Order: sequence, then C-alpha cells, then structure tokens
Amino acid sequence: CDSLEEMAQLVDAVIIARDDPWNHLEMAKPFIQAKKPIFLDKQLTATAEDLDQLLQAMGEGYPFMAGSAMRYTRDLQNVKTRDLTTVRSIHAMSRVNWMRYAHHTLEGIVVLFGLDIEFVHCISAKPGHEIMRIQYRQGPSVIIECIETISLPIAFTCFSDVAPPWTGYRDWE
Repeated sequence: CDSLEEMAQLVDAVIIARDDPWNHLEMAKPFIQAKKPIFLDKQLTATAEDLDQLLQAMGEGYPFMAGSAMRYTRDLQNVKTRDLTTVRSIHAMSRVNWMRYAHHTLEGIVVLFGLDIEFVHCISAKPGHEIMRIQYRQGPSVIIECIETISLPIAFTCFSDVAPPWTGYRDWE
C-alpha cells in the first residue's frame, strides 16, 4: 500500500505495534474512519489531549484494544494464585523509558493490584534513567526504574512480609 488510507480499505482489522504512542492518533485515524477494529500495542497515546481526540473519533462501542501481552504470561497467571495481601513492595525494571516501555511492568502490576492508586511520583528523571514511585491506597509501594540501555529482562519482583521475594513477570520466558 502507498498509504494508511489505502491499507484501511484492504484489511479487516489492524494491529498498530509500535512504541511511539505520540504517533498513534494519526496512524489510527484512517482505520477509525474506515470502521476497522484496532489493537494498539503499548499505551493508546502519549498525551491526554491525544487520548481525548482518539476516544472522540472512535465513539462509544468502537472495537479496539490496547495494552501489553504481559497480562497473559504464565508467570503472571501463577502469581494470581498467591496471597497478595502480604505484598508490601514491588520493584520493577524496564528498558528505554517510562513512556515507551514501563507499561509492560505496569500491565502486570495492575492486573494483580488494580487501579486504586493514591499517587504517582517521579523520583528521578535523568536522561536515560527514570525512576517512578507508585503508591496504592490499600496496597504496596511500587518502584519502576527505566534505564535506556539496560538489557532484558523486563521484570518485577514482589516483596512480602511472610514469603521470600518472587518474580511476577519476566518477559523472556
């Protein structure tokens, strides 16, 4: 195809599997206009304004999905059987930066602990090395460290009052 508009007329659905969410809105528009289902790998958009525009363009009931495949890993499914009420702290490591890769760890953490978050705070935002703290209202403290040049795996480890640490996710298994 020579354009996304042409492609939108030739496909049944589309997967936008890119790690540049600042381009998702513009890339999705031709498929939305053609009423094609969309899967956005990674977060939907990079800004709240783009998110508002994307959701408005889609309208209610539009067939789309977004996220990381993290929620479907074997490790995460096994962790769901544990007593999570004893988890006090989670430490996560991710590649690149908060905007492009932290969602991989966030997806698993949110599956386990939900969205009842009190605050998200940037501890450090040095170029190439970001550290964020997330505090649940009734749950663990989370530290997510994103290092631009780190090797895999992207992972998080849960620390509990009553059990040794256990890994909630490793993206290489």
